[in-house]
Amino acid sequence: MAAIDQFRDAILAAGLTPPDVIEPDGKLRRFSSSGKLKDDAGWYVLHGGAIPIGIIGDHRTGLRQSWRADIGRTLTPTEVVAQRAKMTAMKLIREGEEARRRSTAAKKAKAIWMAATKAEQDHPYLMRKQVAPVDTLREIDAGTAAEILGYIPKSRGEALVERLLVAPIMIDDVISTCELIDGDGRKSAIYGGAKVGGFWAAQSLPAGDGDGFTVFIGEGVATTLTVKEAIGHVSVAAMSAGNLAAAARAMRKRYSAARLVLGADLGKKSGSADPIAIEAAQAVGGLLAVPDFGDDRGNDETDFNDLAARFGLDAVKNCFGHVLDAAALIADAPQGADTAPSEPLEPTGNGTLIEPDSVICSYGGGTFDVSRRGVFFIGTDKDGNEQPARWICSHLAIVAATRDAKSGEWGRLLEWRDDDGVKHQWAMPLELLQGDGIDMRRELARMGLAISTARTQRDLLAAFIQAWPVQARARCVERLGWHGAVYVTPSKSIGQEEEIVVFQNAHAIEPAFSVAGTAIEWRDSVAALAAGNSRLVFALSVAFAGALADVAGEDSGGFHLRGGSSSGKTTALKVAASVWGDPNAYPRLWRATANGLEGLAAMHNDGLLILDELSQVDPKEAGEAAYLLANGQGKARASRSGAARQSARWRLLFLSAGEESLTALMARAGRKANAGQEIRLADVDADAGAGMGSFETLHDQASPAALALAVKDAATRHHGAVGLAWLHCIVADRAALADEIATGIKSFVEDAAPKEAAGQVLRVARRFALVAMAGELATHYGLTGWDKGEAIGAARKCFAVWLDAFGGTGNREERNIQSQVRAFFEAHGASRFEDTAATSDQRIINRAGFYRTGASGVREFLILSESFRRDICQGFSEKAAKEALIACGVLIPGKDGKPTQSVRLPGIGPTKAYVMRYDGGQE
Repeated sequence: MAAIDQFRDAILAAGLTPPDVIEPDGKLRRFSSSGKLKDDAGWYVLHGGAIPIGIIGDHRTGLRQSWRADIGRTLTPTEVVAQRAKMTAMKLIREGEEARRRSTAAKKAKAIWMAATKAEQDHPYLMRKQVAPVDTLREIDAGTAAEILGYIPKSRGEALVERLLVAPIMIDDVISTCELIDGDGRKSAIYGGAKVGGFWAAQSLPAGDGDGFTVFIGEGVATTLTVKEAIGHVSVAAMSAGNLAAAARAMRKRYSAARLVLGADLGKKSGSADPIAIEAAQAVGGLLAVPDFGDDRGNDETDFNDLAARFGLDAVKNCFGHVLDAAALIADAPQGADTAPSEPLEPTGNGTLIEPDSVICSYGGGTFDVSRRGVFFIGTDKDGNEQPARWICSHLAIVAATRDAKSGEWGRLLEWRDDDGVKHQWAMPLELLQGDGIDMRRELARMGLAISTARTQRDLLAAFIQAWPVQARARCVERLGWHGAVYVTPSKSIGQEEEIVVFQNAHAIEPAFSVAGTAIEWRDSVAALAAGNSRLVFALSVAFAGALADVAGEDSGGFHLRGGSSSGKTTALKVAASVWGDPNAYPRLWRATANGLEGLAAMHNDGLLILDELSQVDPKEAGEAAYLLANGQGKARASRSGAARQSARWRLLFLSAGEESLTALMARAGRKANAGQEIRLADVDADAGAGMGSFETLHDQASPAALALAVKDAATRHHGAVGLAWLHCIVADRAALADEIATGIKSFVEDAAPKEAAGQVLRVARRFALVAMAGELATHYGLTGWDKGEAIGAARKCFAVWLDAFGGTGNREERNIQSQVRAFFEAHGASRFEDTAATSDQRIINRAGFYRTGASGVREFLILSESFRRDICQGFSEKAAKEALIACGVLIPGKDGKPTQSVRLPGIGPTKAYVMRYDGGQE
């Protein structure tokens, strides 16, 4: 039988309708697996050749199976290797197609969610199920949904009609797809969207590890809403029975200390709990709740919504009451405790494991014993007799051996819980153990590990960490931010696939990342209040932009919001801080040493550094501080051995605020800010020009002060989650973002910067453009709720303000040189220059040169070479000053083109002098 016929038979055997034409070209091909028009759920990849191989799949059912043609003999080893290579290639093709489908579905889901409106109580489905709408449900017209999707959503061939409920399915706090439900209960998820491991939440999810609260995991929206109303606990829906286990694992990963309760539907015929729910509960150590209809259950009554419709919410409460009461009795039993006690329990007698689940390791003629009760050492005396167990510390897990990218800086990834049950993780460098270990113990104790006070046991702690065998490996990084395609945060690595990547903090400064509330709550409060206010929108866009600088290949740089007291500049900083953490803790102060700023910059690599109160920095060091932060590299230092140590490096955006500009601050110390410093810290007036300080739109607030209080309160309650959601979005799309951002930056610069702008202006314009693109991308991902173009408009307003304050489109150094020359002649034009026709008794003290009247009647100054260097070029390159002054017509070169002319001066004779024309203020 021909290979294509064999492949067609294999498709039939899989329960699919094969396509009329099968192409053995190694490309991913779609077909109607049901035989119906416009159905393309089926797919295959078929390689021809001497030994044809292929893959058959169906997106509707999740089917995926490999196939190889029967050639009538066993393959040789060489052929086996070749077949494996082809299978790997097909896998990559398939994964690429799946990634594309999921990305497209996620974008459509976000668009539907943004176009939808609040779900109303009178929605037919909610009324039929007798449940109330929640903030995490919206509704949209079926026609509008079809326009966004590009197809009519259907359920078993029937189109969804009229008002559709929109239930967003979240994976890693980002919308991956949506389930649409019409009034008759027909349901349809967005084609191609990722659903496995995702869930719909009936409320915003709380922060923390779940200690002290219960999470209910149900199958569908109606059941979950019913249970939420009945018991009041956190409730999520897996959206299908097949996804229960994956959703439960996601909840367990998110809330390691929570009590999980899974709701089982009943079989229509059997009336027994669904085995899938039972297995899911067992897999995560959860509880199982089953609806109890007694002996009078109808065939169609299978879930908690049916139970509530039949007997009321009290019946649902009773079912859960029995489950939770039984769990409480178990938890009260001594064997149920799984967190380490703050005081060690007495060990058991000699010769036995301390606990049945103890894990042991031999060391120095004795044994380390690790169990829920802690870490013990059981040694032996000189006669080989076992000694009583000695308690070292509370339970401490050694998760992996860590090392850096060059296979150096080895350490151990440690994990434990404190007395409150909060989990801690630390990538500890092994070098801390090559002394008395006090630094290691101090850090562990600081984060809540209970450690023995006896010296011998404290010394054994270091031995335990070094001697305990560990097979797992983790890549340890000392810098947050991008590491290839992975973005490392203090608590997790986003985008990692094959290897664990963990952050090892080598600095005394702790990262200020934190999370409260959800990304949706942040969008609907903080971002909503910022809309229409250019300074707030710009500040938020700066917060997003820090993580894009590496993707776009842009340099570090800063923005300084300058304004008087109570102008709203600090509010803008707090709003920006809310993207990544607590607005009361994330911002730092300028008052720091150079070493301190280095540490802060390194800790905010590929992110946002916020510095308030510029006036607190030493005016003599302000300019150097701006250079330091923007140049992205710290000072070179030597190690203890004298060898050069690698200097700290970073790439970031920093946002500053203060009552005076960098130029004004340096002027207080008699310093002059050069153009390099000014363009590295772009100065933007915090006053938006609407008579309300930094604000332009009050959003129904009584006053600018009321708006400032409202937005700061919202930021305090909702922060950090949107930053993680943003990272998940850009990590997933990193490969495609570089070109998109580059195009956006080019367009912004062409539109915003004057065509005659100098390189310095264009450099700053690109930084503003990066901020604009970041804000627009965040809006595209559904994180801000702003209208398209809002972030670009805010960035253009702020850029125009900066450009006006900067003094124009030309080179700043050239304008500064001209300004200095003008000031010199205004101050000394009549006192330090001698008339070439003067007599000897009219000589000038501290003479800078001579003057004469030129052919055009304009006074010309003949400046001597030393005065030119000392007075005219002070603070500037002499060469640059000459070029700038010749270019603007102030310095008249000689006939040979050189900057000086040969002149005869009284009392000096023939000499070289700089001839400058000054007409009272016009260059």
